[in-house]
Amino acid sequence: MLQIAIDIQAVAETRTGVGQFTYHLVKALAGADSPDRYTLFLFDFRRRFRDLSLEQENVRVQKIRLPGMLLRKIWDRAPWPPMERLTGPFDLFHFTNYLVPPLRGGRALTTIYDLGFLRHPGYADPKALKALSRNLRKSVERAAGVITVSEFSKSEIMDLLGLPDSMIEVVYPGVSPAISGPVAESAIRRVRRKYGLSGPYIVHVGTIEPRKNIPVLLKAFAEDLPFFRARGCRLLLAGKRGWLYDEVFDTVRARGLEGDVVFAGYVGDDELALLYRAAEFAVFPSFYEGFGIPLLEAMASAIPVLASDIEAHKEVLGEAALFFDPQDSEGLARRMKELYEDRQLREALTGKGDARASRFTWEASAARMARVYRRFGRESA
Repeated sequence: MLQIAIDIQAVAETRTGVGQFTYHLVKALAGADSPDRYTLFLFDFRRRFRDLSLEQENVRVQKIRLPGMLLRKIWDRAPWPPMERLTGPFDLFHFTNYLVPPLRGGRALTTIYDLGFLRHPGYADPKALKALSRNLRKSVERAAGVITVSEFSKSEIMDLLGLPDSMIEVVYPGVSPAISGPVAESAIRRVRRKYGLSGPYIVHVGTIEPRKNIPVLLKAFAEDLPFFRARGCRLLLAGKRGWLYDEVFDTVRARGLEGDVVFAGYVGDDELALLYRAAEFAVFPSFYEGFGIPLLEAMASAIPVLASDIEAHKEVLGEAALFFDPQDSEGLARRMKELYEDRQLREALTGKGDARASRFTWEASAARMARVYRRFGRESA
């Protein structure tokens, strides 16, 4: 039996990609067929974190009553204190958000979701870019292995960080039960009223940041604006503001789209499930992704998907979507109009998407992760 410590700091914050992956993974690990024991740790200096559902027979939560930001600043400059001084010793540590702190001698894994900040530094949050650029290689040197979320990201890690194939394991994400489960029509009507969505709409889910390529989506929508206005169809953007988002709002104003685009902000899983189900289809025009959990969510919600033809999207979606060049707003406009008008095409994509999404479950993710833990845990014995 292994004693495994898992960093869940991202779970205590706004749950975008890293937080969602970590949260659903550790929930599923409680039911995985494994004799191992898991300790979920986080810095909780102000004692604000509460989630009793994470406490299970083989899972406990350890709150470190120290300011995490201060410790990270110290670790930027010195390899002290080692993590074991804060958590106690474990057979294996899993740091779920790129960076591995100093260790006295413990064995560690890290999750690297993508290397967009190295491949396209102009798309990255400057603060995150600075921290990752300064500490990622040091973290990889401390790690016994790397977990990532797609074969595409694995190839990027091998290419840009020079790591061997044997050091990297792929663990695909799953779909939240809140997204894939049944929903009530009354709940859909309620969430429509909340966001002012009385008619049809197209949905995009993701943080408002440069690599999501939202200005191209807005330009494409504006290309056929009379068509969409005649049908009362609007564009819903669900996601928090990230960085360098001014271009998105500038494009809305410049194209006269104030009444046609709805900014929902960050939306939790329960409401997001309802917004997906009521949409005509989902559009994801990203320039770069490591995976794309919203792609799975849209397929599991029985709506068609239109996505940029980047490698990660094609790996996730297979033949269950329509693709377009993310640089080509006119091509995207044609695809959007085609998908809106062709109900037979939408039904075909919906059927393929539902079958495709069923392959990605958090139970499968947890079973795979448990095997990865045992592999690296045994190597340390």
